[in-house]
This record gives sequence, structure tokens and C-alpha cells, in this order.
Amino acid sequence: MKSAAMYEMTDADFERFRGLINRSSGIFFDRSQRDLLCHGVAGRAKSLGARSLEEYYQRLTDTPGRENELKYLLDNLLIQKTRFFNNLPQFDALCLHIIPEIMRRKAEGFRKLRLWSVGCSTGQEAYSMAMSVLDVLPDPHSWDIQILGTDLSETALEVAGRGIYSPAQLIGVDRLHRDRYFSKQENGYRVTQPMRQLVHFMHHNIVTDQLPVDYFGACDVVFCRNVVIYFNHPTARFVIDHFFDILNPGGYLFLGHSETLWKMSAKYSLVEMGDAFMYRKSLPRSIDGRRFIPDRRMRIAPLPAGVKDDRRQGDCRRRKRLENQAQSDWQNRK
Repeated sequence: MKSAAMYEMTDADFERFRGLINRSSGIFFDRSQRDLLCHGVAGRAKSLGARSLEEYYQRLTDTPGRENELKYLLDNLLIQKTRFFNNLPQFDALCLHIIPEIMRRKAEGFRKLRLWSVGCSTGQEAYSMAMSVLDVLPDPHSWDIQILGTDLSETALEVAGRGIYSPAQLIGVDRLHRDRYFSKQENGYRVTQPMRQLVHFMHHNIVTDQLPVDYFGACDVVFCRNVVIYFNHPTARFVIDHFFDILNPGGYLFLGHSETLWKMSAKYSLVEMGDAFMYRKSLPRSIDGRRFIPDRRMRIAPLPAGVKDDRRQGDCRRRKRLENQAQSDWQNRK
């Protein structure tokens, strides 16, 4: 009881912590998420031995290592629930319609395929996208295929990078896919090298970081499912507009089952395929499979109100190192 009283969150505490998180990451906790924020903040404060939320707030703002602690706090706050082929109708649409359509459009031209899993968590979504591509493409070696998985949680990204999952985590993977794309390990299953070569993971904030245009290029498919629920309306619109900029003409945006672009963007066309729906960037007739250069205006668009930590143009050594490493990794896989 004493511990709970030490970390009781007042209205002022709630405003301070959610303001700090919003300014640094773009994530916004509304009042319906107060309990989630309180639980995550109290958990981190207790683990550090802070005597009060006031003391923990000081550690987040006025001490060395505050950026790392903010990452740990976000790890505590963001729900990392995912599984392979989550929302199967969307993956059916990807396999049966979207990838074949892109193949036909690009077969005689620029044979690049780019897919991006935003908020990839521990990697199951990105690897599901890779399995979908390998299932459909009859000659994947004749294509330049890259799948990018990004997330705010470095803990989750470490799991994704290892590519090892317990039998319980393979729920959703049928026996055919398990035997084809995973190798049995002592305590689980590891993704096979052909699939692993398609996927790269990196830490990335879709609000405050520069979008990965230079080393990844324009995207054909973006999965951003159950991510915009963490943003207020202006920030969600900011993110959705940037996805439009980085998508190839004819590219597709997948959102979560309960998410919609209603009152958010009129740039996309709603597409229904079977039991799934997604959004498409229209395809001008003049493209005809030729290379598309994404709109670079995304780099200088003003951040949403309240978000201050703009890392899109500054000299960030760590980000440059990650970008160089990503580019090197993909070059070595060719």
C-alpha cells in the first residue's frame, strides 16, 4: 500500500508525463489511457528506486541517460502484442491480389519490391510479409526485394532480429509454412536464411525521424496496424500524409481492423478485397512500371503541434550509423 501511495498519479502528474512523452515521441495518451500511463510510469519509477513520481520525472528530464530511460518507459507503455499472419484476410489480400498486381505492373520494368512494417514489435508481421512474398513470387531471385521492420522498442527489435520463436508464438503459422520457412531449434523455431535475407529491422520513430527514403526507397506496401491509435488526430494525419508521400503510385496502406482514414485523409482510395479493406494511392496511367521518386517534402513538413524532438534533419550520428548499416546489410545480401 505504501508503494502504491508513493506513485499515485495526480492530474498534474498525468499532464506532465503525457506532455513529455508527446513532445519527444509524438505518442499521445488521452484520458481514457490514464491507467495505462500510470501503471507504466509507476513500474519504471519503482524499478529505479525513485521515491516519488516527482523524482522520476526529474530523472527523465534533468539527468544523464534520460533519453535511454525514456526508451525504457516507452517499452513499458506500448503494448507489444502480435502474432504471425494477424488479421489473416489482409494477408490473403496481399497474397492473392496485391503482390500479383505489383508483379504484373513491374515485371517488364523496375523489378523492385519494397514493403514496410511500421510498429513491427517482435517481428512476426514483417516475417509474415516475407512469407507472403516468397509464396507468390515464382522467381524471387530475379527481384530486388526488401522488407523493413521498424519500432520504438529496442527490446522488441532485438527479439525480431534474432528471429527465434517458441512453439506458442508460432500460432497462426500452418505446418506447410513452418516446415518451409523455419528450422527447429532446441527451444523453438528460427526463421530460415532465405526469409531472413529479405528483412531488416531498425529503431525508428515515424513522427520525429526522417523517413527511410534514401536507403530504402519508395514503398509498394506499408503495414501500419494498431499504431495510429497512439497518436492524437493531428499527429495521425501527419503520419498518414507522410505514408502517402513515400508510397509508390498504386501502393497500398494497411491499417488495423478498427482503424480508418475517415476525417483524416481524402488522398487514398478505399479498396475492399474479400473480407479485408485497405487504402490505395492512385496509379497514374503514365507510370507504367517505371521508377518513382518519392516526394522529399516529407522532410521539411512542420511537426504536429506539441511535438518538439525533430530528428529529421539534424546531425544524428546514431541514425546515420543505422542507415549505413542497413544499406550495407542489403548490399551484402545481393
